[in-house]
Amino acid sequence: MIRHAALVVLLLVGSTASAADQATTDAAYELMDALQLKTLLADTIEQSTTIEIEKNPALGPYRKVFLEFMNKHMGYDSIKADLATMYADVFTEQELKQLVAFYHTPVGRKSIQKMPELMARSGQYGEQKVRDNIGELQAMIAAEAQRLQSLQSK
Repeated sequence: MIRHAALVVLLLVGSTASAADQATTDAAYELMDALQLKTLLADTIEQSTTIEIEKNPALGPYRKVFLEFMNKHMGYDSIKADLATMYADVFTEQELKQLVAFYHTPVGRKSIQKMPELMARSGQYGEQKVRDNIGELQAMIAAEAQRLQSLQSK
């Protein structure tokens, strides 16, 4: 569950660098508003929690606890200042303004609406690909373990 919400944040922001000027930071806040990031993060947290509980139904009674924790630590209000700084460090003021313009277009709005679903689906897809090929991974790990053990024996 944490990895899904964190993945959305990482995909949206990229990596951090040095502090940006106030105009760029203000443009970052404009972008975050255009992205409807508050809603996007809330939806992602909700969907991630649902997915985790579907995978482990014993967690069902703790749904409220998980949501409270995730909203406290990954919810918009708790991370918005850091996100604005990250956006401002990655993009110039002009780039941020161009992104704002894009997210006000119909296709930009659609991409915002579909992001939580796509993130959830891509996470499920990745997990399924690993499950479908777990035997290969186990064999590769066993071979590497044997190789490492033979090196230690020498």
